This record gives sequence, structure tokens and C-alpha cells, in this order.
Amino acid sequence: MKVHEYTKIEIKLGLKSRNAGDRLSWFEHEGVVIVRTKRSHGNKDLPEHLIRQQLKLNERQFSDLIDCPLTREGYIEILTTKGLIKPPSFQGTFADCGHTRAIPLQHSASDNHAHCFLCHPELRNRPIPGRCPSCRAATIPPVVGVPSPKRKP
Repeated sequence: MKVHEYTKIEIKLGLKSRNAGDRLSWFEHEGVVIVRTKRSHGNKDLPEHLIRQQLKLNERQFSDLIDCPLTREGYIEILTTKGLIKPPSFQGTFADCGHTRAIPLQHSASDNHAHCFLCHPELRNRPIPGRCPSCRAATIPPVVGVPSPKRKP
């Protein structure tokens, strides 16, 4: 990988950078550093596989990044899919217990999106039916015939 290709990636993804003993660059999303890269200052070919790994991309994705089909938005989507960026969420309140929980804003797979918080933003203002998972777990009766685990004194 040539230095000008690396510079193109920095510009395309909006990487912030600084010069230290090496050229340090990092990708921020909503003020949070997600990935970091490091390369030497020299004009020699750069180790493509290391930069690709630092950017958390597979070979095809990295090739798309260099050849232009992969945009900054596409890169954010890849990092979100890999769990490096948390999807947007909102605080939902449960109707029966009053507890709140962060609910990710992503498409629901059931009911043709009839209960999807992303497709129907008005649902975010309504209480979520039932109790939160912690309250449900605390009120589950023990299974009859199964001894409870013994506790050490």
C-alpha cells in the first residue's frame, strides 16, 4: 500500500491524526474513538494487512475502501454490525414496573414492523407492556421438584 492510498483513506473516513514517532490516526464516531491506526513516516510501502486489521476490515471491505465503493457511512455500518459502534437507542419505560432500559433503534423482525421503534417513532413515547427482564426474573416461581442450589455459609 502506498502512502498516498493511506492518506486517501484518512481523508475519506475523516480520520483524525497527529505525528509522533509514527503517524497516529484514529476514527471517531459521535465523539468516541472507535479504531486507531499507526504507520511510519517513511515513503516506503505500508503493511496493508496491518492497516486493514487496525481498521477492523476484511480484505474485500478494505479493497472497497481503497477503490472507492466503501464510504464513511458504509464504514460506520460495518463497525456497527461488528459491535464496535453501538446502534442508536432510546430509554423505554416498562408499564408494570416503571423501570427504564436502553432500547436499540433497529428494525424488529416481527409483525411486518408494526411494533418497530425505528419505523414508528410514536411508539417510543408509550410504555412498554409488561415488566423489565430483571423484574420478570425475580418473580419466576421455582420449578417444583428441583432442589435449589446449596449455599456455602
